[in-house]
Amino acid sequence: QVVAEKGLRVFTFKQLHSATGGFSKSNVVGHGGFGLVYRGVLNDGRKVAVKLMDQAGKQGEEEFKVEVELLSRLHSPYLLALLGYCSDHNHKLLVYEFMANGGLQEHLYPISNNSK
Repeated sequence: QVVAEKGLRVFTFKQLHSATGGFSKSNVVGHGGFGLVYRGVLNDGRKVAVKLMDQAGKQGEEEFKVEVELLSRLHSPYLLALLGYCSDHNHKLLVYEFMANGGLQEHLYPISNNSK
């Protein structure tokens, strides 16, 4: 069961492991500042992007808490919405809306096939 805190869903590691196909390499869609980002599908069919934070020391833990706090307050048409997170023992994950057809970088700076 998923509970809500600060308007965010709190996931278990098992739920996100299942949603990403066991964090399959075939589901890697990018690299975030803290680790890899995976494409996933929740039990309700919703597509998400799951950022798996690299194993880090206390500084990483504090950065994770700050990121969750800040992202839970930010609302902009230019940012992907943070849907939830997981803080399950050593596993720290962030769950965002999934952006189809590439990431923000590709949407802002599309590569032209007619480059000189």
